[in-house]
Amino acid sequence: MADFTPVLPASMFAMLDPPHERSVHFLHAPQLLGPHGDDIIRRYKDRSCRFIIDCFAYEHPGLVPDTAAVYEVAQLLKGKIRMTIVCPDVLRRADLTMALLRRHGPALGGYGRLMIVPHGDSIVEWMVNCERMLSLCFKMGIDQPYIGLPRYLTEFGMETRNYLACWVGFTYRHCPVHLLGAGAGLAEVIGAAQVPNVQSCDSTLPFAWTYVKGSIYTDPIAKVEMPEEAWELEGLHPRTDLIRYMQLNISIWKERLRRASITSAFWQ
Repeated sequence: MADFTPVLPASMFAMLDPPHERSVHFLHAPQLLGPHGDDIIRRYKDRSCRFIIDCFAYEHPGLVPDTAAVYEVAQLLKGKIRMTIVCPDVLRRADLTMALLRRHGPALGGYGRLMIVPHGDSIVEWMVNCERMLSLCFKMGIDQPYIGLPRYLTEFGMETRNYLACWVGFTYRHCPVHLLGAGAGLAEVIGAAQVPNVQSCDSTLPFAWTYVKGSIYTDPIAKVEMPEEAWELEGLHPRTDLIRYMQLNISIWKERLRRASITSAFWQ
């Protein structure tokens, strides 16, 4: 079953009631270095969970991201919690992403399991970049990295991430897949998450929907973008209704994904 983790402003983690105890939590490195970082670490370090640490490439489209925060967080959490670290990548730039893997992959892989995020302006370019990155990983001694499927791949077709997850599962059976974001709403995530090697997925949508719409997420193909100001949000108090909608919408996503999960003997 693919574990779902909501992507939230750092201040919102304390408002998840009951505590969000899924086995995976997707966090941006700067969040853990900010004013709420210590609270997040204390909240989850004694639970059986895993942090996926990202450098937030979507905030820097086409630009090489700042990697300092990723290294600082990796050093801070080493030995305290299980980590999967997203190797710095550049949105849609296969060449720059490959260079970043060559530069940072071995060092970051020493802190925890590495996740690579191939890029490309077409399905074929993405597949070629994936093959090249995995080949480089194996040469550098990085075994069985996670493979991240970015949300923009849905621009090439609603089922693209489903198809690519299947391809990864057949070609690189021992490399698990993570769905980075929701490209076309919950329905697309459910379709891709049914592929057995997809182990986890994340999205801002349950919170963004709450923040923008203030209602229950009922349309599986609906989506809204996270407003820029929401990342700096210090809380929803005294808007108790929004806190409850946030909790409800996250629960809806988790339950819909649980129901949609399948185990096929074809993949055994």
